[in-house]
Amino acid sequence: TSEAAIEVAVEAGAALDGRVVDAAGRGLAGAVVLLRDVPALRPPNGMSPETFPPPQRIARSDAEGRFTIPAVAPHERYLLRACHGEAAQRLVGESEPLALRAEERAEIALELRPGKSLRGRVQNEKGEPIAGAEVLAIPAHSTFASMEAN
Repeated sequence: TSEAAIEVAVEAGAALDGRVVDAAGRGLAGAVVLLRDVPALRPPNGMSPETFPPPQRIARSDAEGRFTIPAVAPHERYLLRACHGEAAQRLVGESEPLALRAEERAEIALELRPGKSLRGRVQNEKGEPIAGAEVLAIPAHSTFASMEAN
């Protein structure tokens, strides 16, 4: 029986502290906060929700709207998104891309605003409805929509 030694170098993580607030600056309790790795290139045409990277971390804000995401892998392009409330009263927000470096503890405030509703019909070239179609709406101002090769 032979034994082999394996060495693994682990880079120190970062942490992200923040507060989710409404337009008046009041903390929002129970907001869902997603930390997502932002691709360096614009996603190709015909993308589907599966082409987006999954959230790296998910947190929920406390009674004062504060949240902490500990032990985050250092990375140059993260995006923070949050939502609060149900359907018609949903508030949403998105940060600018942010970099997190090893051993850094970053702070961010994320202001949420009322979301919008989108209605439509998905149909094939003959005008027939397509049941169960997945629709992805990306606002023109979104980081994902405006992303070009960097």
